[in-house]
Amino acid sequence: MSSPVSPAPPTPHMTTPRRPSHPATSPLQQTSTFPQPPTLRRASSNMSLGQRPTPSPKLVRKSSRQSMTGQTEESEKRPTPKRSISNLIANLREAQATMESIDEPVPLTAAQLATAHFTQELLAHTQPDVHAETVVILHDACYAHRYSRLKATKSTLSMIVERPERIHASVLGASAAYVRLGEHYAGARNAPHPHRQQASPPPFKIRRTTRSVDIGSTYVTNVHGTAWMSELRELCNAAGDRLATGAKELERAATPNGQDKRKLHEGDLYLAPESLDAFQGALGGVADAVDAVFEPATPTKRAFVAIRPPGHHCSADYPSGFCWLNNVHVGIEYAAQTHGLTHAAILDFDLHHGDGSQAITWERNSKNNQKRLYPKPNSKARLGPDIGYYSLHDINSYPCEMGDDDKVQAASLCIENAHGQSIWNVHLQEWKTEEEFWRLYEGRYRMLLEKARDFLRHHTLRLHGEGRVPPKATVFISAGFDASEWEGAGMQRHKVNVPSEFYARFTRDVVELAQEEGTSCEGRVISVLEGGYSDRALCSGVLSHLSGLCASPPLPTHGMNTKDSASLDEMMNGLRIHGQTSSSPTTLSYDKTWWSPANLTALELKINPPLPPLQPKRVRTGPQPTYATPTESFAYKVVDPNKFARSISGTMREMPPPPPRPRTPPPPEVDWVVATQELSRLLIPTDRRTRSWTAEELGAGRTKKERQSAAPVLEGTGASASVDDAVGKPRQLRERKGKVLGAGAGAYVESAYSDGVESVRSVSRGSSSRRQTMHELPLTTNGGVNEEQQPLVRRVSRRLSGGSALSGVSDGLVSIDADPPPIPAVPVPTFAPAAMTNGNMRPPAVPALTGNGGAMQVKKTRAPPAAAKPKKPAGQAQHVPVPTSAPEPSPAANGGTVVNDLHELTSGLKRISLKVGSREEHDRKLKEKERDVAAAAAAERSARAKRAAETRRVNAAARKAA
Repeated sequence: MSSPVSPAPPTPHMTTPRRPSHPATSPLQQTSTFPQPPTLRRASSNMSLGQRPTPSPKLVRKSSRQSMTGQTEESEKRPTPKRSISNLIANLREAQATMESIDEPVPLTAAQLATAHFTQELLAHTQPDVHAETVVILHDACYAHRYSRLKATKSTLSMIVERPERIHASVLGASAAYVRLGEHYAGARNAPHPHRQQASPPPFKIRRTTRSVDIGSTYVTNVHGTAWMSELRELCNAAGDRLATGAKELERAATPNGQDKRKLHEGDLYLAPESLDAFQGALGGVADAVDAVFEPATPTKRAFVAIRPPGHHCSADYPSGFCWLNNVHVGIEYAAQTHGLTHAAILDFDLHHGDGSQAITWERNSKNNQKRLYPKPNSKARLGPDIGYYSLHDINSYPCEMGDDDKVQAASLCIENAHGQSIWNVHLQEWKTEEEFWRLYEGRYRMLLEKARDFLRHHTLRLHGEGRVPPKATVFISAGFDASEWEGAGMQRHKVNVPSEFYARFTRDVVELAQEEGTSCEGRVISVLEGGYSDRALCSGVLSHLSGLCASPPLPTHGMNTKDSASLDEMMNGLRIHGQTSSSPTTLSYDKTWWSPANLTALELKINPPLPPLQPKRVRTGPQPTYATPTESFAYKVVDPNKFARSISGTMREMPPPPPRPRTPPPPEVDWVVATQELSRLLIPTDRRTRSWTAEELGAGRTKKERQSAAPVLEGTGASASVDDAVGKPRQLRERKGKVLGAGAGAYVESAYSDGVESVRSVSRGSSSRRQTMHELPLTTNGGVNEEQQPLVRRVSRRLSGGSALSGVSDGLVSIDADPPPIPAVPVPTFAPAAMTNGNMRPPAVPALTGNGGAMQVKKTRAPPAAAKPKKPAGQAQHVPVPTSAPEPSPAANGGTVVNDLHELTSGLKRISLKVGSREEHDRKLKEKERDVAAAAAAERSARAKRAAETRRVNAAARKAA
């Protein structure tokens, strides 16, 4: 069969063979004489045969060769053709958009776990059903009292050791005690865990109070008086304005009769705008502690109040030693008025003697004794509580450091239940080993506890005998930690201290004293923070103090296992019976290794980590980089290098199966250091400033000392400020101002090295033209400037024009703005002034022009450099001329009129008159001064003798009564 239309002759020897494995695609049957490779096959088409194409489903979806041969397994293994990759990517994106994301749990860090753990603990402390035998009270207002005097230097601030950071260190010690005593660390019973449901009872409760006690209330005025409290309120209210103006905030107003009041010591006393809130907040914290231990519905019997400023140096009407109010005595008065306190014992173990607390104790006991000895009929006057004061201190430290007789005698006073007084003082002693110290403790220091026990029992028996009121007593502790072995060298000048374990053991002995029968304390102990100024001394001291306040020392095991020696109550704690947890209290015990140097150092490094060491510069190794080498920044951006080798065509490449999902790691372990840090962060407020002011914040930046020139100000220069006006101002650039030319006066060329406030170099600033020749100045017939016209000034150029350097120019102003060497001294010419100053002279005046109306055409050229720099003759000394006021004309030019050069040179200087007294007047003043000194010494000796006689009389009466 032949086609009716033949489009082209067939190619010779290129007949298309038909492979037997493929079906025919055309009805035309052909035979091949010369078989060709399959790649040269040319498929026939219907159009080439002249037939009309018919619709067929095979044109929509053409089968591949593999489907014709039935090789389906191989087709499944081969990838999808490239033309479907775009569709595949679109489908994958659509599936990814509709896929639900699976949130992988973020593993918690140890700090986050501890924060969550202690947040639940502190929330549980606010619940009414959570109780503890001890409570720690904090007040955020105590951070506001800080040194705020303007322009305080760093050396001054270093001397102010009573600072807000003391509360930071106290909170850190309390946090360490809570973690250690409550076993809130890894491997312990209450280790932080994300799934922990219920914890054991807390070792003590932590309460952040906002209570405030007004200093005008009777709780305060009964101790400090109304007058002093009113004055203190006025000082605090005026402190902000005084500090802002740089005035002294401690300035006291005179009495109504005009007498000056006793000055307040500015070295250890200061006020801030918010000091009154800190004082009243501290009293509020003490009042909260009193209410907590006297509350009958709770088992709380002990409290520690971490407040500042301290108070045991403050007397009834005079503050001293960082102390503005006596917090302990106000707390005793508050307990007496609200809870019926009848007597109290104060135990003070601060390094310094509490002279203010002892003075108030003596005064109040004396009033009670007078009321008992001389009762008024039908009088309803209420007796105040009887107070006993017992102090352990260093007799060589403040306030006895200067050897004042009154202070030393008061710090050594010992009287027991005589004339209504009970005061006992014990002095600290030096020790070499801990064994030696504990012998001192048993032989000397425990005597305070014995005297306090006798005082409490004595008044308990007296009240029982009177039968008027039931006895109710409390032990107050003035807890000062500046006697710690870790206190700074500034406080430990006399080398007497106590080990940190002393605070735990002494506090535990006080707790046992308060729990004894016959003392009427019923276990009530209130401890108030006093001294302690080193961060380590405060942290370790508070940790040890709270350990003794809440727990007992560990019992000796004698080789037994600690777990085997645990009490039955401790082992039964946490045992669930009928779904409930046993609520039996856990016996707490402390370990003295908690405040060991190694543990304290670990805690300090965690709180204040050192700066990282400087990394050495990395040395490149290997071949040197070229322009084809990837940059370092690009290398850091490459996270997965394999992804850069993939392409779109290889996205369906068989990839290895994804690795199995790793198991969820266990929660991290929280050691005691991390737990302590996170708990302390939760207890320190973040909504207010809790640190001291720095020297930079107080505006004490280093200022450069100004240099005042001795040169006078030029007269007639139009300067707006003199040398005296510039004193006290920061150094500034000198202004260039114009110089007024005197009529008929020749202008002198002064040295550019003059360093006066208004030098001759700065005499021409106002001209708009930078280069102006002398011929443009209007001249008079006598060679001067026209007096009726405002004198013109020219702008000084760095290099003068040639016309201005000519010696024939008239009285125009010639100035040098560069810095040439000073003009050497030359022989005095005939036209020079007769007066000289220190061998220096002025250069000769420039003669005036004559003819042509005083004008001369001068070409604007640069002056040769040789004319501006005269050579210095060999062997001749260098003289710097002093700039003066308006230049003086020569005698030849002004008819021989000579002005006094001395007055001219000193016209701009400030004159000072020195008045020297006569010899007779000096001798008379010296004799008067000697008489005043002798009279003051005699009065001091008389006063000391009277005080000594009174002290001997009191001691004799005490011995007689004993």
